[in-house]
Amino acid sequence: MSRRGHALYAYRPSKAGAIIFCLLFIAATAFHLWRMIRCRSWFMTAFVIGGMLEFIGYACRSASASQPFNNYTLYPFAIQNSYILLAPTLFAASIYMTLGRVILLTGGEARSPVARRWLTKAFVAGDILCLVVQGGGGGMSTAAALSSNSTSSSSKLLANAGKGLTIFGLVAQLVIFAGFVGVAGTFHRRLNKWPTAGAIAPEEVARCWKGVMGALYVVSGLIGVRNAVRVVEYCEGMKGYIITHEAFLYVFDALLMFAAMAVLGWIYPGELSVLMKAGHGGVSAGGGVARGDELLYGESGQDDEALSSRLSALKGNVHLVQRG
Repeated sequence: MSRRGHALYAYRPSKAGAIIFCLLFIAATAFHLWRMIRCRSWFMTAFVIGGMLEFIGYACRSASASQPFNNYTLYPFAIQNSYILLAPTLFAASIYMTLGRVILLTGGEARSPVARRWLTKAFVAGDILCLVVQGGGGGMSTAAALSSNSTSSSSKLLANAGKGLTIFGLVAQLVIFAGFVGVAGTFHRRLNKWPTAGAIAPEEVARCWKGVMGALYVVSGLIGVRNAVRVVEYCEGMKGYIITHEAFLYVFDALLMFAAMAVLGWIYPGELSVLMKAGHGGVSAGGGVARGDELLYGESGQDDEALSSRLSALKGNVHLVQRG
């Protein structure tokens, strides 16, 4: 048995499993690409690229599975390992940008605990950091595997550093996701309690943003579970239970990420762009949405009494104008 074979896989990779998910991801990616072009929703570009990484990753895994047992070449393994690891980070970038579109469409920036212009920048910047860190960790692990003497102290040090970076990137992504869900949930709760005019009419807008918010929660949960399992996998090390059993990869990574693509293919965030281009959405100076010249809803966090007083004052102004 070759040392290289042992260093790459602790089992014989399933060729059938790799081919099945290779086909599923290319189909899902093609569908998302078509919808993105049709809706001109360019903020979903990162999601499409993530789908391509999944496809390439499982295609390379299929190539590895076609090679003789314990005689695998390094490059297909390295590509599939890196691309499958990094793809969900690109999915996350589009998810963060989607929330910004929901806020813009509903005119609900005052309901968000974070200003829209900072929300997308902050979460996407954090996502890029996770991508760079995880990519660096994967590169260091690959470099250690490429070493002519992988048992040397320098190779082990490089491998451990790569493992540490990857774990840090995955944990950071979990923390960022938790923060994102918290912001999204707070915005959603406030918008339901103090709806803007743009959030409740017309009906197609209300149906769209509510459906997209539900899809964001589901997809965030799927990616969160996947990342949690990955953290445990890397913490266990090369001889851990998860990394030595291929079923975990397909159940907690491939299947969950395909489900994420399916959910956002069914409830497509790009429809937000279509509605905004049709003239829906917009934010007024006071944090609510204006209808005519009057602000129907004020700042988020107002209680019912304050809101009633505001509406009464508006009605009084109307009566004064009518008298005049």
